[in-house]
Amino acid sequence: MTASNFTTGAAERKELYFVSQHQLDRANHLLFRKYDGPGLSFAEYRRDRPGLGLTTKNPTSQSYMAVVGLAALSASNVWCDDRHIRSPDSPAGSLTLYDLREAWSAELDEPFHTFNFFVPQAAFDELSDEFHMPRVQELRFDMTRRHCDEVMLNLARALLPALDKPWEINRIFGDHVAWAMCAHLARAYGGIGPAVPMLKGGLSPAREKLAKELLDSNLNGDMSVREIANACGLSPAHFARAFRRTTGMLPHRWLLNRRIEHAKHFLLQTHTSISEIAYSCGFADQSHFTRVFLQVVGTTPGAWRRARCC
Repeated sequence: MTASNFTTGAAERKELYFVSQHQLDRANHLLFRKYDGPGLSFAEYRRDRPGLGLTTKNPTSQSYMAVVGLAALSASNVWCDDRHIRSPDSPAGSLTLYDLREAWSAELDEPFHTFNFFVPQAAFDELSDEFHMPRVQELRFDMTRRHCDEVMLNLARALLPALDKPWEINRIFGDHVAWAMCAHLARAYGGIGPAVPMLKGGLSPAREKLAKELLDSNLNGDMSVREIANACGLSPAHFARAFRRTTGMLPHRWLLNRRIEHAKHFLLQTHTSISEIAYSCGFADQSHFTRVFLQVVGTTPGAWRRARCC
């Protein structure tokens, strides 16, 4: 995975609501997918000091902002097109939804730490079309009440490492989590039914072979689920479900296992350095390789090699 797969940088988004970077103690942004208008993107915002004050209004756009509280949030005054709303204090794991077709501002006097998910209407349209469901017209949300959403909190936590080290996250994993977030918001707040059409079977042998060859030839994760699904003549969602039915795991997990298998081969059969093996097997660097290998295998690459080569 290389940094070129995502657009990263400071969280200065002219088309979306927030504050300038210098007012925050942490501001990371990752653009996941571009559309004609606003893109599908993630951000982490943190301010450890009180007294930020009133934020500027966002330029309106055909998009939404889902804000997951990574720490407890204090009650605050919010304005929507000059209509005052008092939002309650909320524990970590709270969710707030903003329809950015309207202009918002907020008075933020206390420290905060949030994960922000920006979803253009085009992404919801794409999701609805794929499942042959009515399109999401709006996300229904009462800002005067507390909303805790464990699904969004857990998905946000899964993506936080990508904001620190985007070069370590492959596009297949990003695809999976981003669309899980979109689907959850559409179902829980957009009025889309929970049921989705399911395939009766898995991939055909030919499609399974093609998918595995494409994944195997792109160990760095540069290919997205959509690109592999298109090659197999399937929609991304149908491909992911069929792949899981056939192999017992999602594409990003299968790819991770293949990276580890390739790495074990090099560790046993060659004298190649661990740093070179890391790059050849699609890891960002030796540190990334060591962390993943330890998580999957239970020991470090060096210890694993020494135990079997001596």
